Amino acid sequence: MKTMKRIIPFTILILAAVILFVVWFRAYVPVKSEAFHTDGSKIEFGENTAYEIGANSYGRPVFKNPSKAMKQFKKDYALGLDYMENVRGLPQFSSKYKVLTWYAWHCWQVEVVEDIENKEEVKEQLRAISEFANFYINSKMQHYNPF
Repeated sequence: MKTMKRIIPFTILILAAVILFVVWFRAYVPVKSEAFHTDGSKIEFGENTAYEIGANSYGRPVFKNPSKAMKQFKKDYALGLDYMENVRGLPQFSSKYKVLTWYAWHCWQVEVVEDIENKEEVKEQLRAISEFANFYINSKMQHYNPF
C-alpha cells in the first residue's frame, strides 16, 4: 500500500513533465506549413525558390530553407546591403541574431538623403532587407527558445 502511495504521485509528476515538455517544444519549434499564403506579405523577395515561405506554429512567416534564402538574398539585395554597411556603418549582414535585429530596425526607418545614382532602388531594397531580417529571425529556433 505504501509503495502505491509513492508510485501514483511520482507517475503524475512524470506525466505532467512530459506533457509540459511536449507543449513547450511544439510551441517553440518553427513548423513549416504549406497552408501559409503570402497575401499579407508587404514585400515579395523574388521568384527564386530559395524564398519559399511557410508558417511557424505561431502563424508567423518563415523561410522553408533559411540558409538557402540568406545566400540568395545577399546576391539579390547587394546594393541595399552595401549601402547599410558602407554608408550607414552597420556590420556585415549575416545570420547572427543581433545583426539581423539591427538591420530589421534600421532599414525600415532609414531615409536615404545622400545623393546617389540609384536612390529609389536602394530605398526599395532597404524595406525588403527589413522584412527579410524579420522573416529570417522567425525562421530560426533560437528566436523562440529562451535557453
